[in-house]
Amino acid sequence: CESPSFLLGRLRNMILSLSFVTKSRLHSKKARLSSSQSLLFSSGSSKEPVDRKFQEILSFHAGVAAVCEGNGGGAYHIYRNGDPVYSGRRFKRTFGFYAAQRAAVVDFDDMFFHIDLTGQPVYDERYSWCGNFHGVLPDNNVFRSPVRDVENRYYYIDHQGERKIGPFSYAGDPNSAGHSVV
Repeated sequence: CESPSFLLGRLRNMILSLSFVTKSRLHSKKARLSSSQSLLFSSGSSKEPVDRKFQEILSFHAGVAAVCEGNGGGAYHIYRNGDPVYSGRRFKRTFGFYAAQRAAVVDFDDMFFHIDLTGQPVYDERYSWCGNFHGVLPDNNVFRSPVRDVENRYYYIDHQGERKIGPFSYAGDPNSAGHSVV
């Protein structure tokens, strides 16, 4: 979730440009994102829809999306039908599940780590930044994610959270053309 000042600036820009939020509806089979990255969920199970509005929703990957409710509701992950993937866990910010069924999240102390599909942390370590997991040898269950520690050193960790290589001056996410620099 973004800071209130960022959100106010975003709202001001929307009003100034006269671009209003386009609400998209999600029915049990199909989801569409609005241009504002928010989504209005409607239940197709009754004549009167039960709507739920998210402050932000990221793209669906393998049927799961990261969302932020705003107003103190926190960030978590949902299925296409709007149901939470896991219960009882909320974060300050969530990102998508990619390779190794891991997602980067930010806790309320602004520290990054990865969770699994149950919403539980995969490891105990906390970082100042985490990238996405990618398959190094996906057929052999070998996945890596770049991370940055609090001393600005970069490493690549495996899907269990163990540091495999590093430290580097920089390590990027291969999905975004990142590279390692010794």
